[in-house]
Amino acid sequence: MRRDGEMRQRGSADAETFRWDFAVSYADSDKPWAEWVAWHLEDVGYRVHIEAWDVVAGTHRPAGAHAVLTQARRLVAVVSENYLVADRVQTDWLSFWAADPGGLSRALLPVRVDDSPVPDLLFAQIAPVSLVGLGEDEARRRLLDAVDAALAGRVKPSVPPPFPAASAQASTSSPGPEGKKPGRDPSRTRVDSTSAEGRVTRLRPDDALAADVFVGRGRETGELLGLLAPAAHGARPVTVVSVSGMGGIGKTALALRAAADADTRGYFPGGVYVTDLQGYGAGPDRGALGGRRSSGPAHVYGPLLALLRPDDPVPQSPMEQHGAYHQALTVLAERGQPVLLVLDNVADPGQIVDLLPRQQAHRVLVTTRDLGLGDFYGLPLAGLDVGAGVEVVDEVLRRRRPADRRATRQSESARRLVDLCWGLPLALRISAALLAEVPSRPIGELVADLADADNRLDHLDDGRQSIVARVLEPSWEHVRGHDPGAAELFQLLALNPSPEISTAAATALSGQRQAARGHLHTLQRAHLISWVATNRWRVPDPVALYAARRCADLESEVRHRAFERLLAHYQKEATEQARCAGWLLLRHNRPTSGPSTELAAWAARERALAWFTLEEPNLLGCVWWGDGRGLPGRLPSWRRYVVDLAAALTGYLRNNGPWLVAAEVHRLAADLATGLGDRTAQGIALNDLGVTYRLLGDERALLVLEQARRIFVGLGRFARRSGRAAARLGEANALNETAIVLNEAGRHEEALGVISRALRLYRWVGDPLGVANASKNLGATRYGLVRDARGGASLTSARGPLLAALDQYQQLDDRLGAAEARNHLGRLARRAGDVASARQEFVQALVLAQRVGSTLEEARAWWGIGDCQADVGENGGASYSLERADRLLARIGATTAQDRLTASLAEVRAASMSSRQ
Repeated sequence: MRRDGEMRQRGSADAETFRWDFAVSYADSDKPWAEWVAWHLEDVGYRVHIEAWDVVAGTHRPAGAHAVLTQARRLVAVVSENYLVADRVQTDWLSFWAADPGGLSRALLPVRVDDSPVPDLLFAQIAPVSLVGLGEDEARRRLLDAVDAALAGRVKPSVPPPFPAASAQASTSSPGPEGKKPGRDPSRTRVDSTSAEGRVTRLRPDDALAADVFVGRGRETGELLGLLAPAAHGARPVTVVSVSGMGGIGKTALALRAAADADTRGYFPGGVYVTDLQGYGAGPDRGALGGRRSSGPAHVYGPLLALLRPDDPVPQSPMEQHGAYHQALTVLAERGQPVLLVLDNVADPGQIVDLLPRQQAHRVLVTTRDLGLGDFYGLPLAGLDVGAGVEVVDEVLRRRRPADRRATRQSESARRLVDLCWGLPLALRISAALLAEVPSRPIGELVADLADADNRLDHLDDGRQSIVARVLEPSWEHVRGHDPGAAELFQLLALNPSPEISTAAATALSGQRQAARGHLHTLQRAHLISWVATNRWRVPDPVALYAARRCADLESEVRHRAFERLLAHYQKEATEQARCAGWLLLRHNRPTSGPSTELAAWAARERALAWFTLEEPNLLGCVWWGDGRGLPGRLPSWRRYVVDLAAALTGYLRNNGPWLVAAEVHRLAADLATGLGDRTAQGIALNDLGVTYRLLGDERALLVLEQARRIFVGLGRFARRSGRAAARLGEANALNETAIVLNEAGRHEEALGVISRALRLYRWVGDPLGVANASKNLGATRYGLVRDARGGASLTSARGPLLAALDQYQQLDDRLGAAEARNHLGRLARRAGDVASARQEFVQALVLAQRVGSTLEEARAWWGIGDCQADVGENGGASYSLERADRLLARIGATTAQDRLTASLAEVRAASMSSRQ
């Protein structure tokens, strides 16, 4: 047999180092699968260790398990739902994964035997072998082929592949039954997956075909269908197509129409999925003031997985979702079920690069305003020609009234209307909607009104905006005449910092609890806003600046009171989300809330993070605008709302960054609290600012934290028992953070005294989380003292507090705290020379950090793993791990840590180059 020959050629050169070619790891319930795998591997000549056969009477189980981990070249993990929760096998796969996290040596071969969700560590970088749903012969072939590929490192076929053009001709010339090509059932129901972070919809063809009027894009639609076809012409298919053009040009309509046509032709049996990545705000001012961040992969992994794998739970962390998402696409490609992703409103390639499928079977349609977005196939759009533009007007009129023939009977006026609108579909639809409201109105009259509107709005010198403005002017007048309340709400929507708003926020803005929903629907019918999801709306980008102009027409008192209602709404909602998440998001207890002994709910933390992510542009915008940066004439009453809103944002900004924005928010809160005379709020804001400065490596951290400490000491001097406890909790928080800063500066003796005081205060107050945090930092401080002395005799004095902190975190179910403690324990073990134990600690920290979505602790874990790999000469793996850490630190703006990491990474790369030479 070919495989026997390969084994003989390998000989025994490495037999002394590796006793077995493969060890098989499995849960007890999967023993039949494990034995089947082992038997077929041995049948073709591989040396296999499996507990079911090799652990016999007299075998020393611990020693035997250690021998497997050190004397087997590769591990075959029989992965099922049971495997993922079986404690005894976790060390197996973690050990092999930690030795080869990038899969460069293919040391870990996961074999899937069921469809259960799996952790990101197993499949984000390591491709599995799936035996799910296969017959025995096919399963054996796939297993052995996968093993061959793992050993060889690639799967180039032995014969040349067929010429693709021939396959395309065969495909197009082979109709299905009764001469019809296979297609999808257009009557299927649409499935929506909506989360607070992103929305993904599975497209239903008849919905797309029945949406807005779509004419005049026959050539472009045909070109897209040719590119989406399963057997595209050319040696390689075009997998990503970018449709570009200005706002209102009809990019999304074209993409959805082409996607629907492709779906009805059966091109994508795996489904068509649409998501708006919100790459463009309402304008440059909003982007700057609102701090708006567009959606990216992390926002849509979860909703996509809910549709791609409807029967499986969605993993919690973005990293686990990333792995599960690409695994789902792999499975669909293997099953011959390609999918189409429609990624709408993309402003930067970074929003989509991690979403792009790795298999050529799948396709991606991107819409963007950037003509040169990425290195993708581009399809630029221009305005409709006159004939197509007239047809748009005609279709809109006849949808309202089938007998309305004005567009054809008054053709010259209709053509003039198209010219005035520059062929923009959005402007034409709004104009036609105005005509439809008054069936007897001549088109020429609207044309005259638009020309007059153009003269009155000639200060808008941007061509695109003037087009929209001349169309919106009469539309606005119509809404104002028929529904004044809706017209005023349209004006007030410009006060919302981002283009997207919830029904609840719009209600607060309008101050009309009962009527606001009806006003929103009136604006939707007039094409002035669009529906996004349940109770969520968006002002179309070309309309937003016009709304801002009309908002300026309102009296300043009306604007200011409306914004105050909106600010109060966001502050109240943000405070409630932060309260429900508690210390799991903030990482310490506030003096205003006191110590908590209750277990916080991780589900509440996830909901809070999701809500803050969705509303971030509005929340940050309210902070800036509430300080008077976006709205002139700030009211004094706004300051309290801004201070409380900034406090509510603290945990989210610490977790997600960017930390430079967080620092600006906390500086502003501290200044406003000082002006309000609220010493407690001032101390909290300064402590938050000090934490952020520490994360940024800013030398001002110590000064700011000392200011916060003194405020709380002063508050505690004349307070009663409850007030004294709150003040001491605030002082302890400041001391704890101060000790961390001193440690990072190498001032460990000073840090020891400071952290000891913090620990005593936390115990006096009765704050278990504070005790855990301070114990962890006490261990880190003692480790720093040992490191300075360059001796290992006192490492146990550092290990004790770290183990106590880990135990406390586990009792509190604080997985993030446990990740922090394990990262410290890993550094401690590495310092003691126990690289194997250090690597295990870092790997466990990495698993925890990915589960809770902590970018910082994940970066620290990758850093530790890379250092351990470098210690044993695994320079290739070390480079991979350190590069992962570098990218994660860059994401959150941890520039100081990046600078330190750069030196380590340069040394490893140099060592790697030297070993190759």
